[in-house]
Parts: sequence; structure tokens; C-alpha cells
Amino acid sequence: MSVPAVRRITDGPNHSFFGYYDLAAWDATGRFHLCLQVPFMDRPPTADDEAAICMIDTESGELIHLDRTRAWNFRQSCFLQWRPSAPDREIIFNDRRGEKFVCVVRDVKGGQTRVAGPAIGALSRSGRHGLTRAQLRPSRYASTRIRIRGVRGPVRRPGSTRGWRASGRP
Repeated sequence: MSVPAVRRITDGPNHSFFGYYDLAAWDATGRFHLCLQVPFMDRPPTADDEAAICMIDTESGELIHLDRTRAWNFRQSCFLQWRPSAPDREIIFNDRRGEKFVCVVRDVKGGQTRVAGPAIGALSRSGRHGLTRAQLRPSRYASTRIRIRGVRGPVRRPGSTRGWRASGRP
């Protein structure tokens, strides 16, 4: 059995990473890989630390800066991933806008960005349903209310730690 060749796809000075085990880092073509970049890796992020959201063209080696996020950590990143309903052109990730944690959809080809609703912790295979928890900092794990683009979602029950499912197109 042969082992495929390994090659580095990013260089310093920043640290590049892609978080969480079940998220889609590669686009549908296998050419583009998503990553976050930060200037440190020796401490947890603070509320003011931003991470650059990047896409690597593995054919040309170009690092393409797409956006920034203030809702990330090293273990889970910002739930950055290719959106399953558009795996060759749309990414989805969490961000903090003011004091709100939100889910953002970005068209990497057209450059359009829109807030789709509250921050997500999981996305369905279709990309149409999200599950949300306030997991964006390592010490915070509590459920939040879900609405994606005006679609009705269950209201959070006081003291609940369950996640809630929302339907709709983010």
C-alpha cells in the first residue's frame, strides 16, 4: 500500500488551522481548503482577538483572505465550513457583531456576505438546518434561541442546556 505525498499548504509567520473533526475544509472540487490564521498559538483567544478566514488555492498556492471573525477558539474554530447546499461557492461561519453571536454565509466567488441568524454549533447535511449553542468560547456552553432568516424556532426554556433545531434557508 502506498502512502500519498504530504505537502505543506501554508507558510508563516501566522499560524494556520482548521477546527473540528466533522466539518468540510475542502470545497467540492478538492482544490480549495479553508483555514483560520492567527498571530499566536500559545494562549487562549480573548474577546478582542480576531482570526482571519482564509481559503487556500492548492493548485497555485495562493492564500486568499476572505473575512475575519471574533467568535472562535482553537478547538472548534468558528465552525467554518463549506455550506453543503453550495459546496463550491458558499462558506458558513460564526462571528460576533457587537454583542451578538451570529452565523454568516459568504459567497467566495461573488464576495456577498449575509448574516443568516444566530451562531450555529452544527449544520445539517443539506445546509438548511442549524443547531445552535453558545459554545463560542471554551467556557460557555448554554443553549440559545434559534431563528434562521425569520423562520420560527423553539423558544429557549430557562435552565435548559439542550440545543434546538431550526428550519429554513440560512
